[in-house]
Amino acid sequence: MRKVSYFKQLTAILATAVMLGCSCGCSDDNNEPGTDPNPTPEPTPDPVITLTQSVAEKTFFSKGETADNYYLGLYCGKVEIYTTSEGSTWIPSDAESRLLYLDLYTAPGEASAQSVTLPEGTYTVADNQQAGSAYQKYTYGLWYFGKEIDYADATSGSVKVEHTGKGYRITAEFEMVRSGKSEPLGTLKFVYEGDVTFKSSDNPDPEGDFPRLTEAIQTTFLGADIKYLGIPAYSSPIDVYVIDLFDDPTPLPDGTLDEGNVLRLELYTEHQGYYPGESKLKMPAGTYNMTDGYVPVAVGIGTGNLWDSGYGYFPYGSYLRHLDAATDKVFYGFLAEGGRVEVTLNNDETYTITADLKTREGVSVKGTYTGNIDIVNEAQEPERQVQSRIYEDKVLNLDKTTSADVTFEGTSKNPSTHFYHIFAQDPESRQGFQLELLAPVGDMGRIAGTYKPSEILIPLKMSPFTYIPGDIQLVTGGAAMIGTWGYYETNAAGKAVAFAPALTGDIVIREKEGEAGKTIYTIEYVLTDDNLEEPHTMTAKFEGTFDISDESQSAAAPAAVLPAPADRQTPTLRTDAPELVVTKHRKALRN
Repeated sequence: MRKVSYFKQLTAILATAVMLGCSCGCSDDNNEPGTDPNPTPEPTPDPVITLTQSVAEKTFFSKGETADNYYLGLYCGKVEIYTTSEGSTWIPSDAESRLLYLDLYTAPGEASAQSVTLPEGTYTVADNQQAGSAYQKYTYGLWYFGKEIDYADATSGSVKVEHTGKGYRITAEFEMVRSGKSEPLGTLKFVYEGDVTFKSSDNPDPEGDFPRLTEAIQTTFLGADIKYLGIPAYSSPIDVYVIDLFDDPTPLPDGTLDEGNVLRLELYTEHQGYYPGESKLKMPAGTYNMTDGYVPVAVGIGTGNLWDSGYGYFPYGSYLRHLDAATDKVFYGFLAEGGRVEVTLNNDETYTITADLKTREGVSVKGTYTGNIDIVNEAQEPERQVQSRIYEDKVLNLDKTTSADVTFEGTSKNPSTHFYHIFAQDPESRQGFQLELLAPVGDMGRIAGTYKPSEILIPLKMSPFTYIPGDIQLVTGGAAMIGTWGYYETNAAGKAVAFAPALTGDIVIREKEGEAGKTIYTIEYVLTDDNLEEPHTMTAKFEGTFDISDESQSAAAPAAVLPAPADRQTPTLRTDAPELVVTKHRKALRN
């Protein structure tokens, strides 16, 4: 993945140049000039940087199946939080300070969550997360180079860990390069002596950081901010608005209050056709019900919850943030299904927003705002992100597949259609498909016909005999594959190794009477993935029975959870205040 440093253009207030080392050639003052025209210079000593403290928020331990991870931030001088629109991280406070991050991996099972001790040994810089490695992506330094702050990347070297009576002696010796200018820095040596307390990320305590709201809220909001974010994906028919309602008309710059309530709502409306740079936006009036999750594909309000990123928890979606002045404690009420928000555009072009909601714990949240709102346009033209992970045409091998799992949800998507989720996978080839079809209303299982890709992605407006094109959406707990995927292949452990969404093509389903009165279904298709520059086809033929589960009275269709990426990247997350991006279990921000 291409690495971009957003510190490249950061200008420091200090103008002091920092010299990491010196090159000195010494001569004998008693020698007459010219007696030794080619003196042998003294060897240049390796710069040694003594680190004295650790960053508690950047020091943690996490267990894994193939390797345990110890991540630590060590520094000398002073460090501080630096916040940008991309997030927050720790940086040196001045030109004399140094910050070093180490991402170390050991064999699994060498530590418990109760007693976390970094094992002695040598960890070699490598582009992997195997035992004995210092993972190169997250092993680096950060400091000022003259007036600029930049990364110092470790291209090679090792970290030696020793146990002492006072904790650890950690010696890191790297060949380093300044990231922003690709300038060699030579060999740099870092030494730390002292204790390091690793906090396990395997037993996080989100309730401690985000205590839940227990008392009902009924208030009149006096301030409001609305941001228009545009469409969340290239093919989305939905616009996203972020609404913040405040008890105080003048909130703090980070969007919080010294006392009272902040109600965050993520509103999904039909796409209005606005573009970046346009002003005088109007938010569509109407009554919006809470949706069944944080999935901006249908009109409504997204619910709220905590996102477990693997390195920490973040609030997302819609929630109430209540600051109790008496205890100076912040309580969170994450909104659930069942509530509604009414948006009224008055004749004088003011808005009235009325919320009648409830939290996941059933606590009532009610409030009203009336007043003028200037909507801030933060939309960006979305780029189509190719989701296909196939690089050639695929013909599915379904020879051993005799049955498909089918979820029937009746009219849950559209009162004039029946919704079917079909999944089939061959036990030997491990190849399969996921189809999401809208059939005419009729008896359960009567879905024979030819299905074409839906050109409209708003479920209530979809037509019978269409299928929902494949897409990846954010849901509670991670990312999910929704819609129709014409190819899906897993490894022996059940993790996806190749997959491709269906964008075009027809799906033909036939049915016939089989033995013992069973219905035999045939599914045939030639579908095209979403790689528009070099499209690939997916061809399949399935013949067998359907194992139909009737969930027409239950929630939405299941979504296949994507496997965790091998490259552990920090996701982009929405938060109610910039400092929430910095958590106890998040690695340094390098996107």
